[in-house]
Amino acid sequence: MKLAAKFTLSMTCVLAAALSVGGSLLLWGTFRDSLEVAAAGNMASHRLSCYSLEADFLAYSARGEEMTADRLASCGASMANYTAGVRQYLAICAVDGTEAFSNFGPGVDYAAGLSSGEMRYLRDDAGVLGVYMTTLDTGATLYTAYDVTDVFDARTRSMARFFQLEGGLLAASAAAVWLLSRALTKRLGAVTEISRQIAGGAYGVRTHVTGDDEIGTLGKNFDVMAETIAEQVDELQLEVRRREDFLSAFSHELKTPMTAIIGYADTLRSVELEPEQSLRASNYIFREAKRVETLSRALLALMGLGEEEIALAPVPLMRVLRAVGVSLAPVAQGVELRFQNPGDLCVMADEALLHDLLYNLIHNAVKAQPRDNEVRVRLARGDGCVTVAVEDHGCGIPKESLGRVTEPFYMVDKSRARKAGGSGMGLALCRRIAEHHGTDLTFESEEGVGTRVSFTLRTAEEGTA
Repeated sequence: MKLAAKFTLSMTCVLAAALSVGGSLLLWGTFRDSLEVAAAGNMASHRLSCYSLEADFLAYSARGEEMTADRLASCGASMANYTAGVRQYLAICAVDGTEAFSNFGPGVDYAAGLSSGEMRYLRDDAGVLGVYMTTLDTGATLYTAYDVTDVFDARTRSMARFFQLEGGLLAASAAAVWLLSRALTKRLGAVTEISRQIAGGAYGVRTHVTGDDEIGTLGKNFDVMAETIAEQVDELQLEVRRREDFLSAFSHELKTPMTAIIGYADTLRSVELEPEQSLRASNYIFREAKRVETLSRALLALMGLGEEEIALAPVPLMRVLRAVGVSLAPVAQGVELRFQNPGDLCVMADEALLHDLLYNLIHNAVKAQPRDNEVRVRLARGDGCVTVAVEDHGCGIPKESLGRVTEPFYMVDKSRARKAGGSGMGLALCRRIAEHHGTDLTFESEEGVGTRVSFTLRTAEEGTA
């Protein structure tokens, strides 16, 4: 059962219960008031009858005559004549309890359960009677009965009208509640439909439910949740794609040199070559084997960085820059390396890893073939930190590749990278080293203009090492 139907049924039941209880109490109060008014009037008539019978007793007593059963019957008949045609009854019993007069119908037990001064209601074939009983001072007992059927009939009619009115009100209220609940739950239906679509894989849809009530808040929170799920799914898909690209690139990078090694080794094994040809083949095998070795070392280094805890210590930045300059001298290819003087600035780092980070970044800048044959390392001091930037005016990086240059085996220009001996692992290692130093690589590049790669390190006390 849908929420709107449940809400309508619940509200209808509550309204029916409230109307029934309230209406019953109101009808009962009205009936009781009418019955008390009728009872008060009938009690007054009963007392008049008592006074009339006592007056007859006094009249007979004044004349010195005794009130016999026949005379009681004559008094009762005389009193009954005043109510001819009206459903009023009376009965008179003598002192000994024998019935002297009664115009009650046969079989009507009018005296049952009554004491002097009391009354009760008696139902007969024609309706309801209010029966009153009083024992006079003379010892005789007078019973009178008055028709109160109209009061009970009025209650029955009122109840019938009330139930008709209640039925109409409940029907109208149920229709109104149904329409109102449909309007209120319409936005919930939108959330339900969107959740079904998201469960089916449509992660881009949103509810766009607005409002300051609970449903509006639910819609907004659901949209935030859907946005988070979509981002996580995108990240997972990107990670899967990266893994697939990694495996594909690794297989390719490993297969290419191994194919060459196997081919040349098989040639050397099965064909007698000239010394010059044998030397060329051996050199090719050696070069490709070194390439596989370099690739293996890069992979081991990348895996090792993910497992080891790196301890950072104060390191003189000048010492690291000098060491990097010496290491790059043989491969600078005529490119001048310009280092900004850091003075006695010390940074919190692992010296060997920081050396590898700068070496790879500067080597990449050299391989970018800067037009001015210069690679600059600039420093910018901050509050408790220093930003190190490697700049070149080389070929630059295409905008669509900027977000992937730190992925393992990713190469913007594969032919140029392989020709320069690259494997696409350098920047992946740089990114991992930067992460272990609590920073990240920031790339700013424009194709054909140049590239700037920067990272930030925490500074230590100057002059410490």
